[in-house]
Amino acid sequence: MNHSNAPDGISRRTPRAPGIGWVMAQHWRSMLLAHWPIAPELLYTLIPPDLALDIRDGQAWFSLAALTVTRLRLRWLPSLPKVAPFLQLNAYTYVTWNEQPAFYLFSADTNSLTATVSGRLFYRLPYSQAEMRCTTDEAHIIEFSSRRVDRAAPAAFSAAYYPTGPAAAPWPNSLEHWLLARRWVYVQDHQQRLYRAAVHCPIVPLRSAEVVVRENTVMLRHSLVLSDPPALTSFVTSLSVQVGWPSQFQTRAPSYS
Repeated sequence: MNHSNAPDGISRRTPRAPGIGWVMAQHWRSMLLAHWPIAPELLYTLIPPDLALDIRDGQAWFSLAALTVTRLRLRWLPSLPKVAPFLQLNAYTYVTWNEQPAFYLFSADTNSLTATVSGRLFYRLPYSQAEMRCTTDEAHIIEFSSRRVDRAAPAAFSAAYYPTGPAAAPWPNSLEHWLLARRWVYVQDHQQRLYRAAVHCPIVPLRSAEVVVRENTVMLRHSLVLSDPPALTSFVTSLSVQVGWPSQFQTRAPSYS
């Protein structure tokens, strides 16, 4: 995958959600982004009816982000002393509401009990505890594996990958930019209540990535089997993320235009 440098004057930051400030900050390192095109009819029933599935050139998209979380902190406070760096695997798709592009988070697996409990309790995030491992060998090949502890909702992911080529910001209107330029995240709790939060993060330079996926059953509980290799992969060396406070979403008719 080739990325081109964005011309001068183009903003590399997604617009901030109006009137919403951030309350939590995280730093993400060594992040693999893996994307699969999905027939829209396979995802329509997996997202809340108040949201519209975002379609590009007739395809919906499903993504996984494998990363290390560091420097977790609340606003106006230093890094939380008891939260050591931890691994995380996010599974999500792309939606809109009133033509506002957003992420819909299916799951977030992590090996941090603190992150799992606090994410569920305070942020309504669909966190699950997992046995996870991430190592880098002498050839700079990263081995990432995750296996969810909850046997009632099994999910596993294992891949080897490494970045290639120079880092470059994606061009506006490119698929890479379309996948990243979103300022909201939606989640649904165990009582099927829909929440959303603002997400502030830059459109960071991406590197191409060579990836071999050995196992991927992250969406098995939703009867979605992803046996093919990802169609698009990227590597992000470092990314700072700010998240607003989640609020219960007041349902109104979604926009399908």
